[in-house]
Amino acid sequence: MDCVSLPQKAESYFLSWAERHSRPSVLVWLADLTLVWANRSALTLFRQADDVVVHGGKLTFVDKAVHGQFREMVGSLEHELRAWSFPRRGRDDHYVVALERLEPDDQPPAAALTFTETSGERRYVWCDISTVFGLTRAEAQVVKRLVEGDRADVLAESLGVTLDTVRTHIRRIYAKLGVGSREQLFSRVAPFRAG
Repeated sequence: MDCVSLPQKAESYFLSWAERHSRPSVLVWLADLTLVWANRSALTLFRQADDVVVHGGKLTFVDKAVHGQFREMVGSLEHELRAWSFPRRGRDDHYVVALERLEPDDQPPAAALTFTETSGERRYVWCDISTVFGLTRAEAQVVKRLVEGDRADVLAESLGVTLDTVRTHIRRIYAKLGVGSREQLFSRVAPFRAG
């Protein structure tokens, strides 16, 4: 399985997806996570990582809870680009996985997955930062908008809340993330975007 010898069945999946992705990337059948194709970076990742492996031809996460979360994410995958993260074993960072459903004509559904380390290059679809940082849904929305450059008064108006409510959210966010400025906030949460 490499990018020069694709099985004919996988070719239509690859052609619809590969031209847009160059990071560690794989195609898996949605039904059972059978690995259909992996680029060289992904194969290297699977050899070196102790978090995610290919076992019996299937993409498997070593941690059973993480594997269950992944199965749930894949099971709910529709036609939008989604992001999911899981902590790296024995490290302080995460992998962020961008997921995209593929359904070429006359083929069973598959998923294209792209892996990004949060300590590496950044992407721009957000994973669930509420879970990662213990934020409420409203706080997560405020974080994303702050990182995008919105001012507190603009946030208050667009969210339909008072400026004091937005300021309260910001104080709580800063406390939960252990930051004291927008720059520190951006630095802390930016790795949890993928795309």
